[in-house]
Amino acid sequence: GLIRQGIMGEVIAVGIDIETAATRTRDYTPPGDQPSGIQGAADKYVRFIIQELKPLIDARYRTRPGPESTFTAGQSRGANVALYMAWDFPHVFTRVGMHSGEFEGAPNFTARVKQEPKRNIYVYLDSGEDFLSEVLALRDNLVAKSPPFVVEGGLRHVYARGQQHLTEDFGSRRPMMLSFLYPVTQEANELIPRLEIVVQNGIRLRVAGPAGLPGRLQRSTDLRAWSDWQSISFGSEPVDISDPQTATATQQFYRVITP
Repeated sequence: GLIRQGIMGEVIAVGIDIETAATRTRDYTPPGDQPSGIQGAADKYVRFIIQELKPLIDARYRTRPGPESTFTAGQSRGANVALYMAWDFPHVFTRVGMHSGEFEGAPNFTARVKQEPKRNIYVYLDSGEDFLSEVLALRDNLVAKSPPFVVEGGLRHVYARGQQHLTEDFGSRRPMMLSFLYPVTQEANELIPRLEIVVQNGIRLRVAGPAGLPGRLQRSTDLRAWSDWQSISFGSEPVDISDPQTATATQQFYRVITP
């Protein structure tokens, strides 16, 4: 509904099943914390997502795989692992949504977030009457960082008076999360060429543009003089290009243009 109304951009939502309450606690708890005596193993869980699940989704569906278009969200204890994914792996996830985070279940990780420098990520936080004090404490810490998270800039906080720790209450707040994490104003324009630098097994460029049109990839070392480097024919899939000069140049800039 939000997509049809032009409020949020198009997304592919991937839900990951859980086996039991014990495995849920283990997988959703960052390493270093152990609620109910269960050692957190979110590092292994997130490794599975990054190395196995996400590549599978990117291969089978028409995704924008870059971190600027990839976000994670969770509710209750799932909010803990969602924050862990964005906080420790911002090269993969740059947006995180959290409904009523059970942050008291991961005190060591939450303390680390409060102590460490700001990440370049978007954060959505909410709660009803449930876990309100923990959510407010995290919000206050994020806006006190230097530089700070700016409310309605990189941070949105919502307090739903009277709501409880219920799935239907989480769902009623989901539009506020989705419209903030991926507003339609950030939807990519398919008619404009896009250039992304990918750091994975070396540096390469990923270029996409209007199918059927030609383009030129240019590079520069000073942002003043640009030289044509490669001609590109845009198709239905992005084009990956490696530049051996990145290993020797002190700095290298790129741009893609169309006629």
